[in-house]
Amino acid sequence: MRKYIASFLQRLFFVPIRFYLWYVGYQVIGGENIDKIPKDKPLIIVSNHTTVLDPIYAVGAFPLFSHFIPVHFVALKREEYTEIGRLKYITDSWFFRLFGTYPAILRTRNYEKALPSHINFLAHKLTVAIFPEGQINRSNQLLNPARSGVSYLAWRSRATILPIGFKYTKRVRPIESEGADHPVSAIVGKPFNFEELGGSYEKEYARDEHKKFAEIILNRVARLLQ
Repeated sequence: MRKYIASFLQRLFFVPIRFYLWYVGYQVIGGENIDKIPKDKPLIIVSNHTTVLDPIYAVGAFPLFSHFIPVHFVALKREEYTEIGRLKYITDSWFFRLFGTYPAILRTRNYEKALPSHINFLAHKLTVAIFPEGQINRSNQLLNPARSGVSYLAWRSRATILPIGFKYTKRVRPIESEGADHPVSAIVGKPFNFEELGGSYEKEYARDEHKKFAEIILNRVARLLQ
């Protein structure tokens, strides 16, 4: 049921979202790589995280009736957000859950308890989007260090991984900006899987090993931004 509600809402808002994307100069580069994604496997979208609007940019990279919509996002519980003001009350709301956004539970030291909804979505061969940096990158670095959860999801689900790099002509702060004069590009990379990173589905990995694989995954995004 959650899948169908999220699919309906993401498609319902497709027209206004497309208008907004046109308004901000959004473009998709490398869209042909979406056609290379196997349709018989779950999909994990990974990208950099620069603005609160990145989920819209992620969905906007796919056609309206794409096999990979709806996209289910990994967010945080509202108390974990410290820099987005009142918007934190929206990110963990019932509406965002209907739209396909579910929070990760931090500090459990257990991936199964931290990411139960997303593990379930991938088990049903659906699409999950995760920002490996964990939160919006407000530093001067290209990317912040990756968190290990993305590696665990890729290992456990045997999903295809699609890297997308969001690139802006200048750093975008939509909730602070008066205008939408920030052209945005979604650069879609080639899909890959956990084994192509040198991992094995038959081997279990410790948290620090998943951390290393997560950095390799995020590095695929970094290449798109350079």
